[in-house]
Amino acid sequence: MNENRINADAFACWYVKNKPYLRNILMRTYTFDEDILSNVFFSIYSRILNEGISIKDYTPYMLRAFKYRYLTYRKKASRLVLVEDYNQLQNSYYYESY
Repeated sequence: MNENRINADAFACWYVKNKPYLRNILMRTYTFDEDILSNVFFSIYSRILNEGISIKDYTPYMLRAFKYRYLTYRKKASRLVLVEDYNQLQNSYYYESY
């Protein structure tokens, strides 16, 4: 567990140093979302800490994880349909269309 903590902390230090670089790359290729980037960081950090995964090169791994999470988010968001008068639907703000 101690080795996992060291590897997770090394990843966290790398992330802090390279966050501006990642942000610049992502702003050029995708619609940048700070929340998605933070969620990706925390999920990778927790996997390193708890599962002990080993990552050789953080940059491509982080970019692929962001792309996957971003596309998943867009896919889910496109299925949500806003309902203007949600009182008629028993206080439902939205429903999923299939």
